[in-house]
Amino acid sequence: MTFLNRRRAATPSPWLNLLLSTTILTRMIPRATVHVVAQSSESTFSNDYFCGTNWLDAGKTCLKHCPSGDDSDCSGALGDGYKCFTFTGCREKIDAGEIEDPDDDNNNINNNSNNDNDDIVF
Repeated sequence: MTFLNRRRAATPSPWLNLLLSTTILTRMIPRATVHVVAQSSESTFSNDYFCGTNWLDAGKTCLKHCPSGDDSDCSGALGDGYKCFTFTGCREKIDAGEIEDPDDDNNNINNNSNNDNDDIVF
């Protein structure tokens, strides 16, 4: 009669079933490999710092590049109402040739030579 005295094995809890099935599934799914190329934070973000009265103005006018990210670079050169903003999109516009690079000395010379200023004396 030992047959009648045997106990049934305990059934696993639903949480244990969920844990086991999740573990098995995650091991079956292929994983993507992501390769990250490290760049210095200065070169990554500072190329798109530009001065403006607000973020929209900085992205529209791209008046002055302020790679340090410091507002004093803008207010000192353009006036008290100007600050330095990032993610302006100016670098993309410059690289695409849509606007001239304000850091390019040749552009500044050409812009000054187009001004009709009779007060310049050599």
